[in-house]
Amino acid sequence: MNLKKLVANETNPESNEALRFIKQLVALSNQTLSKIETAEIKSTDQYNEPNILNPFTEEERTFLKNAFAYMSKLQE
Repeated sequence: MNLKKLVANETNPESNEALRFIKQLVALSNQTLSKIETAEIKSTDQYNEPNILNPFTEEERTFLKNAFAYMSKLQE
């Protein structure tokens, strides 16, 4: 929901608010992935079901891409 709010409010992906969100998202992803011992994830393109591994809209994917790129620049 936080991502949807940021995108709906047209938040700048290089803002402090976006940076805080990305850091929280990375921490949550790391926590979740650390609980998966072994998994083989296959493409869901062959099915007529939504891809639960990529539930984001095009606008949300663009926001995430830009925010992650900005965060990477800050860490250089």
